[in-house]
Amino acid sequence: MKRIAVGRLFHESHGYAPATAAADITVVRGETVIEAAKGNGTTLGGIVDALIERADIEILPISDSMVAPRRHRSRFLC
Repeated sequence: MKRIAVGRLFHESHGYAPATAAADITVVRGETVIEAAKGNGTTLGGIVDALIERADIEILPISDSMVAPRRHRSRFLC
């Protein structure tokens, strides 16, 4: 049986958002990575969904870390 490790490090940013703080980071580890990713429409979710269908593959979840941008500092450019 093939063993495939899966994980994700996702950080979306832009110049008009405040700096990212450690408290903004969401981290999921272990089997929860697989359960949270199933069918959720993300890239990791697509990979997990495809691998689950394969009887010859064991999925080894590593971690899923995500940071989304905070609100804009300003709505207008000055």
